[in-house]
Amino acid sequence: MSWYKKDPNSWRLLSDADALRRYENQAALQAKTWVFIGGVEVILRNALHHALTDHYGAWHDEDSPFVRVLTTRDAERLREARRTCEADRARRSRTSGNAAIEPGHMVAALTFGFWRKLLSRSYDRTLWVPALHNAFLPGTARRRVYDAADRLNIQRNRIAHHERITNPRQIRQAGQNLAGAIRPQAELWVSTLWNEIQIARP
Repeated sequence: MSWYKKDPNSWRLLSDADALRRYENQAALQAKTWVFIGGVEVILRNALHHALTDHYGAWHDEDSPFVRVLTTRDAERLREARRTCEADRARRSRTSGNAAIEPGHMVAALTFGFWRKLLSRSYDRTLWVPALHNAFLPGTARRRVYDAADRLNIQRNRIAHHERITNPRQIRQAGQNLAGAIRPQAELWVSTLWNEIQIARP
């Protein structure tokens, strides 16, 4: 709480009540920003899912050529997501008889960090050129969307660890850049989402 005790306009310390109010405002900012980043994440992962499906078919299957492109660490992340989905499938099959893993379930089981990594330079020739560039508007630079996704992923992790947000405008810009690179309507939607959030001043 030491940061919240410091008056941003002077060297004096705030009262406990004022410090608590600053903390509450920051918590509200984090909660609302989490919703914004989550909206951008869903747009990104769905776009990448469709691009991978168009190129590989069932890209998440264990024997898919997509898996052979991945680094050892990223392939393990995919296997972990598949194990999670298989465990859920086993529970569903006991109650509903539905034993199939739905593609949407796999997409949701993979982290923002996984999707961000697919846009990195290490996958430029193996994924971006043959497949993933199709998730974005023609002429979109891979570095542009990677940088935006990376910035959002960092902020998402900071929020998850209850670290304060210092530059909400940077988050908004990254989200708009990433969504806008996919579809203009997506940028409009996330811009509207940001405005509706009515972010509290920390």
